[in-house]
Amino acid sequence: MNKIKFSHRYEKLRDITESEPVTLLEVFNSNTNHLSDYFLDYDTIYFEDGLQLKYPLIDDMQVLVLLFAQGNKLFTTIRRFTESKFTYYETAIGEDFKLVIN
Repeated sequence: MNKIKFSHRYEKLRDITESEPVTLLEVFNSNTNHLSDYFLDYDTIYFEDGLQLKYPLIDDMQVLVLLFAQGNKLFTTIRRFTESKFTYYETAIGEDFKLVIN
């Protein structure tokens, strides 16, 4: 099974169960400058030792925005764009992924 890895338990994953697979619904090609601050906050906020932190993203960086579902719960994740990642994720639309949180 495919895997999608996260370095933190992001706030967006609060209602997502790690033991159940998630399904990739769509892949969007974008740029960090085209994403709203509200969306970037949603996608990058996590808590550690009681502190709210944000995963740092580079301004004006080409990214992939992946849309996943677990049942009727949706979440996104932003990944750095490379041609190989784009091809990998685009061909995996509709497939299940194991959620791995370090």
